[in-house]
Amino acid sequence: MDSEAKDTIISLYYDPVENMPQETIADKLRYLRAKNNLFQKDLAVALCLSKAAVEGWETNYRTPSKSNLEKIASYYNIEISYFD
Repeated sequence: MDSEAKDTIISLYYDPVENMPQETIADKLRYLRAKNNLFQKDLAVALCLSKAAVEGWETNYRTPSKSNLEKIASYYNIEISYFD
């Protein structure tokens, strides 16, 4: 098997959420939203929140509450521990 085929197989099983290098909650939130091709407004509507709340979290101006982190984790179908 050539290296290109190996790279293709690896990329099929690589989960970028599990292996992402970002460190802050803001980084992780931006990454998840971008990965899912959403605008801040889309996420805000889905979570019944304001766009300003999402923007504040993504710019590290504010930190989401535990209940909002639970909503976000549920929306993206990930474990809340992802944000630790």
